[in-house]
Amino acid sequence: MEDDQGMPDEFDAYRHDFDEIEHRVQREFNTGGRAVTIAILVVILAVAMLFPLAESARAWTILTAEVTTDAPGSFFLRIFIVLAVVGGIGGSLIALVTHRWAAAWATMFSQGLGVLFGMFALWAELTAHPQARTPSVALYIAFGATLALAYLWIRVVTNTTNIMKPVRDYGDD
Repeated sequence: MEDDQGMPDEFDAYRHDFDEIEHRVQREFNTGGRAVTIAILVVILAVAMLFPLAESARAWTILTAEVTTDAPGSFFLRIFIVLAVVGGIGGSLIALVTHRWAAAWATMFSQGLGVLFGMFALWAELTAHPQARTPSVALYIAFGATLALAYLWIRVVTNTTNIMKPVRDYGDD
């Protein structure tokens, strides 16, 4: 490209590189000081999933059991476990490692649903399930970790320093 006097513009070669860097930076988010807290909550959630959630039924036992009237956990507990493991543990780790907006939004959404299904799971295990069982301390800890993760991911996604600004167009002006 040449400027008004027919001379090549020195910065045209760099504009494309600057655009690429700007687009890459805008697809990323900053957790601020929340990354360590999120990582600790992920570990707490993972450990809680190793202990029995409803009486003597562990998370993998609940997920692998057939859905019958004498199943070890309610439908809501199954959904909560899936959301906690996939979104809370997996999604949080992917979002923390990659710093991508899509991962942060998906994790925030999954943890929001996890809180909803966690409340239903606690309710169902206490009262509504045909074989109502007493929820263990691990279920309350898992629910608390999911609630805290949802809160932290909402804070990360809605942080004003993370809001994506429109990319400037360096077209021919």
